[in-house]
Amino acid sequence: MLVVIGTYGCSRCTMIKNILKNRKIDFEYLDFNNLSQDKQKEYISFLEENNKLAFPLLIKDGKIVNLEEI
Repeated sequence: MLVVIGTYGCSRCTMIKNILKNRKIDFEYLDFNNLSQDKQKEYISFLEENNKLAFPLLIKDGKIVNLEEI
């Protein structure tokens, strides 16, 4: 299952969600700001470990992927 983590008001996050919906790709969307502080820290560490600096974060099978890889 593809997981998309974004933030409220993020235009890129909205664009990614719309593209996935239009391609009929199943995904779960999580708003970063609604996650617990522990989960936020976990995802921030994950972002840093993978040299990713911005949302949305697309995770499939425990790995960060790009839209092109889906």
